[in-house]
Amino acid sequence: MNDKFFTLDKQKQDRMINAALKIFALRGYKLANTNDISAAASISKGLLFHYFGNKKKLYLYLYRHSVAFVKEQMRAQMDLSETDFFLLMMNAQQIKTNIMNSYPYIFSFLLKAYYEQDAAVVDDIASYNVQTLDDNTALILQKADRSKFRDDVTLEQALKLVVWCAEGFMRTKLHQEHFDVEEMNREFLQCLQLLKRSFYKDE
Repeated sequence: MNDKFFTLDKQKQDRMINAALKIFALRGYKLANTNDISAAASISKGLLFHYFGNKKKLYLYLYRHSVAFVKEQMRAQMDLSETDFFLLMMNAQQIKTNIMNSYPYIFSFLLKAYYEQDAAVVDDIASYNVQTLDDNTALILQKADRSKFRDDVTLEQALKLVVWCAEGFMRTKLHQEHFDVEEMNREFLQCLQLLKRSFYKDE
């Protein structure tokens, strides 16, 4: 990684980051082509390598950057006074939407990376995956009010189901070249409302 990348203005940095996120999210590590990334970023392949060295270094930089950025935004924007599980999840969803307005493919990339099996990068990303999942799970389990759930539903079960739904929802978007971030947000919030009616006691 060439530190000169960080001297570029943010618009140029984000153009390269978003181009690489999109290509890796749509194709995975092995099939992603640096020619396509440089074309999407409107720079030469030589300049891309000048900043990032090679495809693997670019991929791992994107992964570290994406994980750190998401965690930073979650900490900064999360309402830690909230105890309602579904309001916490809706708050998290809104933060994700805010993030995607800047980096549309960041969560598609992270999900793709979570299941990445290419030997060139799999060991490098494994520890990040575990730590990120543990951090997010611990926060929800600590803050959420368990008393609102039906007697036959635990908070742990609800959290697993919401995470599975979120992953499945994102997978349906993985192969789309274009999507509406706000429409995605509305769709997933509707899913959360449906799960809330299923999991919570009658008010």
